[in-house]
Amino acid sequence: MAQSTSAISTLSHRSGKRLAENRGCKLCDLFKHHVDDPGKGQPFKVLAVCSSETPLFEPPRRNARGRMAKRRDWGELEYNVFLTVVPELDGIPKTGLPLRWLETGLPRKGSIYRLTQAVADEDGKRLILPGALEPKADIDEFGYWRFTCEGSHGSLCTPRKPPSETVRGFKAINCLKRPVTVETISWREKYFALSYRWGDYEEKWPQTIKDAVALTVMMGEKYLWVDRLCIDQTNEEEKKYMCSRMDAIYEGAELTIVNAAGDARAGLPGIARTPRKRQHRVELDAFRPPHVNLPGGTLSSDDVYLELLNVPEAEYEAETQGHTMWLDNYRHGLNNTMHFLLDEFMAAGEGPARAAKYGIPADHLDFYEDSADHFGIPFDEFMGKQQELARRIGITLPELVPYLQRQAAERAGVPIPDNEPLPPVTRGSDSVVSPSRPKKPLPPGKMPGKITLVSTMQDPRVTIRNSEWAARGWTYQEGVLSRRCLVVTPEQVYWECRGMAVHESVKLPLPTLHAPARNSDAWCFADYMLSGVFRGDMHRTPELQYGFQSEDGDEDTANDVRSRIKALDGHIRAFTARELRFESDSLNAFLGISARGSDGHDDDDDDDKDMGDSAHIDFFSFMTSPDWVRGMDLLYSATVVLHSDDNTYSTLLSGSVSLKTFPIDPDKKWLLTIKRPLVLRHLHLMPSRNDWEWRRLMGKEVESQFSSVMGLFLV
Repeated sequence: MAQSTSAISTLSHRSGKRLAENRGCKLCDLFKHHVDDPGKGQPFKVLAVCSSETPLFEPPRRNARGRMAKRRDWGELEYNVFLTVVPELDGIPKTGLPLRWLETGLPRKGSIYRLTQAVADEDGKRLILPGALEPKADIDEFGYWRFTCEGSHGSLCTPRKPPSETVRGFKAINCLKRPVTVETISWREKYFALSYRWGDYEEKWPQTIKDAVALTVMMGEKYLWVDRLCIDQTNEEEKKYMCSRMDAIYEGAELTIVNAAGDARAGLPGIARTPRKRQHRVELDAFRPPHVNLPGGTLSSDDVYLELLNVPEAEYEAETQGHTMWLDNYRHGLNNTMHFLLDEFMAAGEGPARAAKYGIPADHLDFYEDSADHFGIPFDEFMGKQQELARRIGITLPELVPYLQRQAAERAGVPIPDNEPLPPVTRGSDSVVSPSRPKKPLPPGKMPGKITLVSTMQDPRVTIRNSEWAARGWTYQEGVLSRRCLVVTPEQVYWECRGMAVHESVKLPLPTLHAPARNSDAWCFADYMLSGVFRGDMHRTPELQYGFQSEDGDEDTANDVRSRIKALDGHIRAFTARELRFESDSLNAFLGISARGSDGHDDDDDDDKDMGDSAHIDFFSFMTSPDWVRGMDLLYSATVVLHSDDNTYSTLLSGSVSLKTFPIDPDKKWLLTIKRPLVLRHLHLMPSRNDWEWRRLMGKEVESQFSSVMGLFLV
């Protein structure tokens, strides 16, 4: 299949209700693995989609000026297509996808790619190559991921071991000894850590630990830390100390091996002798598609819709009449409808004034505006830099664009003589694939005379979120605190660090997809890349998140008390949704997170809309502010007493009070009494126009909040 400028096209295959039947068809069996409940008789269709539209990349979006909001600097990468099995729904044309199908349905079931032979210099030149999974995991691929991380991500992923920090009595498994032994080692030694769900049995060396030892050796390391073996389970003092140092242990690990394939008995599929689920694939005899004839009998080469969608324009227009929400037309290479923001739309009319201000030709303005947008620099600031560049070269600003054109042509090996005119200046292409680029055929199939189709299977992020590992309370901080994670699922292995997320069934050109990180000299996945599950997606609703920009090193965020409280609040909400076998573990399993505050959790202002009541965040942010005293005219802290109605039992609620040790008799009536209350002679509370508020005092919202010393405040 040749490279195409289209983002989506239809195959001549509509399965109807045939997936509900047992036809003995190899291709139908492959499609069945990519749908929900094929036996229900739901009709399906198979669509071919450009590889740039996989949910691994955030959908391209335009701003009010019609320019790309986030640019993809993919240079000369080549594209291919993948197949997706889509339900046929009433009201959606046969060329259309249900709204947000690529972001919701596709990750749950995976996509289908054509498997090709390895071609010289192919790696890194094509946007996506399918990975053919063998029964054994590809250790060399893991090494490449680690090499990329260590060479590009810098301090984002480097294990945290501050010189002043140590873990006394630190032990690890020596994986190179025979038999393997647990021994005390220096805290400065390199080691891997294991995160897993133990289960209900007492075997000392279950299969998961055996496989983790083997994987540690395969990846060139000597030591492995496992909580059950490296902490003396009979020594309560050691257990308490090590629980309090979980932040240091997991942040200090070179890599954390995560078992998302079951409990400790399940082993690590694909490692050593533990088998993993087979990748779905099918081999078909190669064939030439039948000639496409229009109703009139001839094939029109001028019909763009026929080329892009394999549907004549007239038929497409008839099917899509009245439909506006089933397809993002820009994304799929057709007519685009945009809604303009008034301020940006008005700013778009400033072009002539901008060109006159800097004395540049009007056709140069688009080039400069696009360049400023690309680098994220305000236009006037960018033009100041261009003026300085022109001055240093020794030319005027209007001469700069022609100068750059000739320089670029010379570097490309096609110099333009001074006496020849330059081509017109055009703005950067917004197309996913430039139509001017030559079409190139895909490499030959994996097997001569055969077409091999392979499934990428369920996105590992979905698998991890639904695993037993993700439901366990103890594993929460292990995933959040680890700088690098190698996650083993039943189907494949997934890598996530603080700079990228990749997995075996999809091979990506990693260097091309990296971009400079904010506030750091490191590089990480660009902000249009699908992020991981340990620092964002898993902590919130199961919706795809994009971007790997880290707050590490951002002093403004690190010192923003409200951001830290908000992030810690998110950790508490996510942690308390998990399971713990013993109530007494609830604090110990969270000590690592509490020791680091909000570190390890992405801050996103958009979370406010999902937080519900965030008054406690505002309250503690205010109370911990250095200027809070100067912002208060009056402060009243009440003395609160909990007592029985007959005053037989009472306790003063101050400091940190646990009611578990207080003898509360359920048969008695209990009261809260405020000693020496502050009584206002005149207090008129006005109704609020907001349904969620109680009353207002002198136009100010009134709330009662209990602090850590149980004082009552009016805010």
